[in-house]
Amino acid sequence: MYYMIITHSIYADKNLNDGAKLTYGLILSLSQKNGLCYANNEYLAETLNKSVRTIQTHLETLSKKGYIQINLYKNNYRLIKTIDTGVTLRKPKNTLKTDISRFNGQIGNNEPEWMADYIKELEAMENAVHN
Repeated sequence: MYYMIITHSIYADKNLNDGAKLTYGLILSLSQKNGLCYANNEYLAETLNKSVRTIQTHLETLSKKGYIQINLYKNNYRLIKTIDTGVTLRKPKNTLKTDISRFNGQIGNNEPEWMADYIKELEAMENAVHN
């Protein structure tokens, strides 16, 4: 499954346009293996259905605002690193247990009725997987 995460600092920044936010999300998702994004502007443009010039503008904006760091090397080789966050997207060892813990932590004792039913379903699924 391919997905993007956009951190709170990015989506809450009212001075970034939606295209720059999506560009950041793509960079973050492409950098999950080792924290660096190796994609060139053509790949980013094709993936986001934007022009290369638009991607260049987004990268300049993100860099000036301190959200990314771009390191240039010989032969037009570059690395992009997200520097505004320490987010690492790794699949949890036990996704169902993680979901249950997260829901309980976010909702606490004020959970709506449907949430309690959903948590019970997750617990039942987890038990079925481990039995």
